[in-house]
Amino acid sequence: MYAYLKASSSKSAGPIVPNDKGPAGRCFILFRREAEYARYSPYILSLAAGSLTIDDFRRCISQDVSFLKAFARAYELAEDCSDDDDEKVDILKLRKSILDALEMHDSFVELLLSSCLKVGVLQGWGLDLIKACPVNPATLKYTEFVLKTASGDVGKLKALGKLFSRFERTRVAAYALGAMTPCLKLHGFIGKEIEALVDINEYKHPYQKWIFNYSCEGYLDLVQQTEDLMDKLSVAFTGEELRINEKVYHQALKLLVDFFYAQALTRPTVVPLTKWHDPARDRLMLFSDFDLTCSVLDSSAILAELAILTAPRPPKAAKAPESPEAPESPKSPESPNAPESSKAPESSKVPRAPESSKAPGAPESSRARRAPESSKAPQSSRARRAPESSKAPQPSRACKAPESSKAPKASQSLEASKAPQSSSKAPKAPQSPKAPQSLEAPRAPQSSKAPKAPQSPKAPQSLEAPKAPQSPTSPESPKSDDQKQPEGQIRRMLFAEMKNAWGEISREYTKLYRRCIESILPSQKVAFNYETLHTALEVVSDFEKRENSKVVESGLLKGLKLQDIKRAGAGMILQDGCIPFFEKIAKNENLNASIHILSYCWCGDLVRAAFSSAAGGLDAVNIQANEMSFEESVSTGEIIGKIESPIDKVEAFNNILRGCSDEKRKLTVFIGDSVGDLLCLLKADVGIVIGSSESLRTVGEHYGVSFVPLFAGLVEKQKEYAEAEGSDCVWKGESGILYTVESWHEIHAFVLGYY
Repeated sequence: MYAYLKASSSKSAGPIVPNDKGPAGRCFILFRREAEYARYSPYILSLAAGSLTIDDFRRCISQDVSFLKAFARAYELAEDCSDDDDEKVDILKLRKSILDALEMHDSFVELLLSSCLKVGVLQGWGLDLIKACPVNPATLKYTEFVLKTASGDVGKLKALGKLFSRFERTRVAAYALGAMTPCLKLHGFIGKEIEALVDINEYKHPYQKWIFNYSCEGYLDLVQQTEDLMDKLSVAFTGEELRINEKVYHQALKLLVDFFYAQALTRPTVVPLTKWHDPARDRLMLFSDFDLTCSVLDSSAILAELAILTAPRPPKAAKAPESPEAPESPKSPESPNAPESSKAPESSKVPRAPESSKAPGAPESSRARRAPESSKAPQSSRARRAPESSKAPQPSRACKAPESSKAPKASQSLEASKAPQSSSKAPKAPQSPKAPQSLEAPRAPQSSKAPKAPQSPKAPQSLEAPKAPQSPTSPESPKSDDQKQPEGQIRRMLFAEMKNAWGEISREYTKLYRRCIESILPSQKVAFNYETLHTALEVVSDFEKRENSKVVESGLLKGLKLQDIKRAGAGMILQDGCIPFFEKIAKNENLNASIHILSYCWCGDLVRAAFSSAAGGLDAVNIQANEMSFEESVSTGEIIGKIESPIDKVEAFNNILRGCSDEKRKLTVFIGDSVGDLLCLLKADVGIVIGSSESLRTVGEHYGVSFVPLFAGLVEKQKEYAEAEGSDCVWKGESGILYTVESWHEIHAFVLGYY
């Protein structure tokens, strides 16, 4: 609408970078998805490709006068409402630029048309025909919204004639800017996006003048001035008033998107993908990966965390009464606030027999304070499990075990290893060598130098305490928590063991995966050949299966409850825009389409729960993933492998296609994010990569795969499609080209459009 504004400089500015410090910048970031829908509209894509007919262009720019008149009136109303002299000056400057643009309208249209004539697209359309175009209903909706807002009919405000409060009137000016700013911002955004793909200095593009005027420095300066004024007018807004202005901004953006989609086009377009879809003739088959494509976190990390958090912990023992002669140190780990450090003094880690603090020459031998054990055993769990190497793995980034209050501290584990002492009602007596031992850690006999006294024969002993000091290798050593589980119940690792084991597996996998990827890379980049890449990824497939077998053999997934897995799946955070996209496809009765999720996830129930818990439920989604084996809803730790590797995934993809025995023409789309998806992405008619996987790009580029931003790729496809007049399909698999996106909103705009 502001293409008539004279640029202050012929120099093109850089891309629009939203200033998120003010309300205007934050609104654009918050509602950026609408800008994406506008960019992928058939009109803008055709304009960018240069395939837009001059008749279609003429009808669109004929609406500019209506926009400019509405803006001039809105600025006038805003100026009347403002009571700040500086604000009035700023509003007046912007209003003057609109009035100047109205005066320049006819001359600028002639300039645009002459530019089209130079490149041979003008076919007798003159200024009179521009003026004869009627006002588009979409134009009318937006301009009426702007004037209604500038008149004060927004939120809880009344019409301007009924506003009594001076403060109420000042808010109207900010709301008016909230309705107009999106228009300028959106045109600048689109102008810069197209300019990045078109060399407008070569004078070969038919709409180079339009592109230049929306991407030049002068126009972008105007956008910045308008945003600054919107921020200035709303500086004293309350939270509720800011929310009202956000709603105004959002509504304005949606009406502008409607405007672009309402433009009639003569030539066919490649967007939206389903525009020419005939359910009686065509079938759309949509495939997608799950982990980090649909989900924000990897499902293996979710299952690992679930296994760690639900792992058994040793029970807390009751505190025994302490001898008055031997008060407990305030730094004992029995305190709930004790630090979580495995380097605490040995004397504070395990319970010891009461002894007089005045005993002369009482040795501080560790033998009198703790059970004999391997020096390499982890200290926090040595009373609960068999000794193990001091090289116990630490938790990895992939399986972050929360160290918050939800996870037990080391001091709690130590506290749990204390043996219950004699009842407080039992008579006190000095402890003899036959005193009750720790529940889980028998002690060696005390030093002969310690004072001796016979124990009362009636002193009750711990139920599981050994009756005599035992050696570390004694077969009568106390049972671990795992051993105490009820007979018939699936045995599970203890918390610390589980945490360390997951960490070790994660670290080892990351290291070996990197080596595996490096091993399949050719010394030099090669031309794309699907079969060559397929052979290379067989190495990755073997690696993935070996790593999965390690998880099964470790027993780390053993004992997980099905209900806990489903609950974790229902709570998974999915990518913004993913679920609404699938919902629109699933609920569109006029679209002959199917949705298939192909996932490496170890448990298909987790994925199914993530989709079924979505608003409205997505039970129509077909999910293929690995499955866990359960006995009475408790995992046995076994994985029924269905899709464990890139080869498995592409075979599942091909099997689904072969299963469609009808004669309908199939169009396949695959959405993925990693090396495991690469074969499917290339096999599909349209392969879309979401995210920025370094390994995926490295492997793809070494094997001749091209990664093209989706919008740029569609501009090129639109050129091909327009030249062929839509008679030939421009999508085909194994082309070696993959399209990249930053969000699901781009995918939605490409496949379905805005509605």
